[in-house]
Amino acid sequence: MILKKLELKKFIFLCLAFILAGGMLIRAEAAEQNAITIMKMVTVSERTEAKKEPSDSAEVLVVFEAGADILVVEEIDEEWYSIAYKAEIGYIKKAETEEKVSYAEELEVADKELEEVGYETTLLVEELEKEKTESKKSILWGVVIAVLVIAIFGVGIAQNVLKKKAGEGEEEKEDKTEKEEEGQEKES
Repeated sequence: MILKKLELKKFIFLCLAFILAGGMLIRAEAAEQNAITIMKMVTVSERTEAKKEPSDSAEVLVVFEAGADILVVEEIDEEWYSIAYKAEIGYIKKAETEEKVSYAEELEVADKELEEVGYETTLLVEELEKEKTESKKSILWGVVIAVLVIAIFGVGIAQNVLKKKAGEGEEEKEDKTEKEEEGQEKES
């Protein structure tokens, strides 16, 4: 009977041990299910202590100075992030961090900026080509106007020269006519 009581106590003890172990596993799984794996970089906004547990009273794992970049592994709850530090898991408060823009987001922003710069460059090149074309047209019209002005002056000068020659020719004719008339008067 004593043996049976001892065996019964062992059996009850083992059952309780299994129940407790099972409860702990269930609690651990529930905690893991609440944690969200995110793998992102954050920057510490102020001097921050990484704790060994997600609690203000937990032991300090490491102290990060403001501006330090930290890899966040999981979002534990509304208040804490889980981080990886030298092969250990630590916890920091979300409120003491600032999210860094992800590499993909940085690339997207850079692509948009390059696209805008490319568009602006295209507009600038088009405007410069337009100004160049207008400048060529302006120079061409200036040359046309100069040629016309020179032509007008040339025509005016040519007309004056022709008039002078015509005037001299008429004077010579008049002189000849007068001499002939005088010559005829002398003969008569």
